[in-house]
Amino acid sequence: MSQNVVVIGGGPAGIEASRRLRDLGYTPILIEKTPVLGGHLARWDRLFPEGIEARTVLDPMVADLDGIKYFTETEVSSINRLKDTWVVKLSNGLSAQVRAILLTTGFDLFKAEKKEEYGYGIYERVITNADRKIGSRAVPRPNSMRSMSSVSSTAWARAMKRPATASARKSAA
Repeated sequence: MSQNVVVIGGGPAGIEASRRLRDLGYTPILIEKTPVLGGHLARWDRLFPEGIEARTVLDPMVADLDGIKYFTETEVSSINRLKDTWVVKLSNGLSAQVRAILLTTGFDLFKAEKKEEYGYGIYERVITNADRKIGSRAVPRPNSMRSMSSVSSTAWARAMKRPATASARKSAA
């Protein structure tokens, strides 16, 4: 008998987790609150750094959902413990008894306007990678960008400061 597993979040991680669970013999039930599967990837035009179309990554994933029950525009209403299983009630009125629950709820994009030193929201020609990736499909580009002869792109990540270990101190010396 196959065991049900609820996967909450229908972005790339949720889709891929559901596919792998299916391949391992489980019965995944994929829940997505928006109208379409794919998360941020479904809204982006191109992927950094290669510039490939997001659809070339997402479409094959979505096409391979045989054996996976999935619901869009659905949220989890409640989760209750029942001995060694869980009862998950959905906003569409359905419920499922499952052995496990996997959360793949994605992420929020960094709000660039919070860092004034980058000029986002202050200067018309400053955009984020997300703006650029969505750009040709959803975000209108400023008129002044049409006259630009070159574009500079800067990628950055904020790392946590970690205390130096003994081996790190030796290699720095």
